[in-house]
Amino acid sequence: MTTGRAAGGPLAVAGHCLEGPGSSGDVRQALRVLTGERGWPYHHNPDVGHAFVSSPCGLVHAGYLPDHHWPWKLDVTDGPFQLPRWRAEFSPQTPPVVVAAILDTVARTLESDPDRLTGTTRDVAEATCVLAAAGWKTEHTDIRTTLTSPKPRAGLAGLSIQRHPEPWQDPDLDRYEDTIVLWCGTEDSPDRWSVDFTRDTPMHLVAAATRVLVEPLAPLVPHRAPSPRMAAARRRPSLTDPARRPPEPPAAGQGTPSRAEAPRPAR
Repeated sequence: MTTGRAAGGPLAVAGHCLEGPGSSGDVRQALRVLTGERGWPYHHNPDVGHAFVSSPCGLVHAGYLPDHHWPWKLDVTDGPFQLPRWRAEFSPQTPPVVVAAILDTVARTLESDPDRLTGTTRDVAEATCVLAAAGWKTEHTDIRTTLTSPKPRAGLAGLSIQRHPEPWQDPDLDRYEDTIVLWCGTEDSPDRWSVDFTRDTPMHLVAAATRVLVEPLAPLVPHRAPSPRMAAARRRPSLTDPARRPPEPPAAGQGTPSRAEAPRPAR
């Protein structure tokens, strides 16, 4: 797996970002980041291929809905039964290996420091530091900060962070406005994919997500015992029984994402 480094030049775009949506087996492998050694409860609807995974503490929810315009969903809440603090949605063409890397980052943060999952930070520099260090081009406007990939794959990928409302938006950005967008692929290409994060996504998680664009993905190591803080988090009320090990995702019944990305419906 290559990093896209030109001879003597900066990092461009990692090869795994151009692999496309893969197969249903790749989808299952992405979810195994949470359902494997971590043993997060898993729910599957074979009639429509929907799959849902939730953390034992009830704070993190991930799902794959192949019949939706944005099939991958990730929600993080302040507590069970509460509305999401922030969410991320992945377009159909997003490679499952990219989804897996982001899910693993969220799970590791939940295990090591759960409060960081819901802490609101607005430090744009914290979100852009990985790409800036890789030599990506940075552009600032009154409304947003945008970073795009350098040579030899200039403009093939990028990160856009909206800092202030557009003229047509409310003076205060809504909690669920998709203000942070990570994308890869040429504009108007059917292979283009993107990840949309809402306003309150912690910036250190955005920075972790950007690493999938410029660094090779290391093999996921076996999960270790949770920290005392995670053990305490597991004791919070939950809709599921933490002691019950979930079944492995089934070998069939999960649809393959459509190769053509449909326009995103209005929220």
